[in-house]
Amino acid sequence: LAHLVTWLSAPPGAIHGVVVANEVLDALPVERFVRRDDGVKQLRVQAGRHGFEFTEVPAPGRLAAEVDKIERDIGEPLPDGYVSEVCVALPDWIAQLSASLQEGVVHLFDYGVSRREYYARERSDGWLRCHYRHHAHSDPLILTGIQDLTAWVDFTRVAVAAAAAGLDVAGFCTQTQFLMAGGLEAEMRGFEKLSLEGQLELSRQVKTLTLPGEMGEHFKCMALRKGSSTTPSAFDRADRTHTL
Repeated sequence: LAHLVTWLSAPPGAIHGVVVANEVLDALPVERFVRRDDGVKQLRVQAGRHGFEFTEVPAPGRLAAEVDKIERDIGEPLPDGYVSEVCVALPDWIAQLSASLQEGVVHLFDYGVSRREYYARERSDGWLRCHYRHHAHSDPLILTGIQDLTAWVDFTRVAVAAAAAGLDVAGFCTQTQFLMAGGLEAEMRGFEKLSLEGQLELSRQVKTLTLPGEMGEHFKCMALRKGSSTTPSAFDRADRTHTL
């Protein structure tokens, strides 16, 4: 099917339809910071005696302003030594997408939480995660160039950026609720006619996608709408937009 795929360097000029972004937001670069009593510090990487290491420098104005806004939104200052990250590129990405979308719906699928969960006190080491050969860990300074670096998504930031770009949040829910309301039962039709191996494999896939300890709760689905498009029916159950 490779001949059916067209690679683009920028979004099309005028989209009328549906845009699907699966695990795109968590691949955008983030700014890592640490909150100190004397101000916000940017965490930068430098070469040390025993390999790469983080060093703290005064945060650039834009990063310091973002952290200040986060603290206003959650209603309290972050404690001294609190480490996390901000995706400063996200609003611009949403704005570019909105400029291309004339009418339709954008589906965003990603690991993420609301802002209050993202910057909760117990999350004092942020949400940056590293993946290497199906193993996850939290050290981005090793396995340089051969491991994937991602950060969970602050979906409150997505919603704010969408509103600023002229998009409506049509729905926000967990992947479990999205799949159940979106017709997962139809995929299970004929289950009893499958071989035992087929039943076990399909059951494994459904569990991975829906169980709370797997992707069911961690993975979120958000729909952004422009124009007269209706809310997708997959968001009819347990919408969580009010939590943003």
